[in-house]
Amino acid sequence: MDEQDFTEMIARMVMSFSKERERGDTTQQAVESVVQEDGRLNGDNVPKFLRAYNAEMRKRDVDVATRLEYFCRVVAVLIHKEVKELREAHDSWLSFEEALLMACGYEKPNG
Repeated sequence: MDEQDFTEMIARMVMSFSKERERGDTTQQAVESVVQEDGRLNGDNVPKFLRAYNAEMRKRDVDVATRLEYFCRVVAVLIHKEVKELREAHDSWLSFEEALLMACGYEKPNG
């Protein structure tokens, strides 16, 4: 690898890191906005909370994998462990969302 290739590789790594950090900052801002507007999920009115969370994440163009990853940051301490276990058992946002609703006593959402 010559010096130019090395320099280009470092530049790509720095740009990738910057984009990843920016994406994390955007997602964290979305999380903070949800908590500020709607509080933390405590098990009450889960469908409304999920709509608000999804709307904020879509507004900031956060992908569904990242929504799933960050969801526990908006959950009240009282139910955090249960929600985290549920989240870890599901690899997609849709299956997690459905399982969460059902675990909180809501009917399975329509397709």
